[in-house]
Amino acid sequence: MKQCRNTWGQFQAHEFICEDADAYGTVTYHCYECDQEYHDEVSVVDDGGDSTLSFKGSLWDAREHIEPPYDGMLMFADSCPGTNVPHLVECGVPLDEITIYRIGWYESVWVDDKHFKKGGICGGYA
Repeated sequence: MKQCRNTWGQFQAHEFICEDADAYGTVTYHCYECDQEYHDEVSVVDDGGDSTLSFKGSLWDAREHIEPPYDGMLMFADSCPGTNVPHLVECGVPLDEITIYRIGWYESVWVDDKHFKKGGICGGYA
């Protein structure tokens, strides 16, 4: 629950739905009760366009050979942070355990590997 102001300027606890995340790490939540938006951020790591990774096929197929953005992270998705970050948030993954890793023109989504243990999260691989 996050706090938002109603039309009379009072704070109320409403449920904000995570709707989007862009490649720059801005996460957008929306409160449908009062039609307000709230923004937060996830970590973004950029390889600077200097990726030395060469592979045939998709980034997903090469995920085992990619150095993670931080120790202890696994790739959840090889693209679409706008879909996958909100999905992870809805599954209960805290924003500080999600990273958008830009590798060349790819925008992959990584999470702390503990979310892949004990039954894992909604989707992904174990």
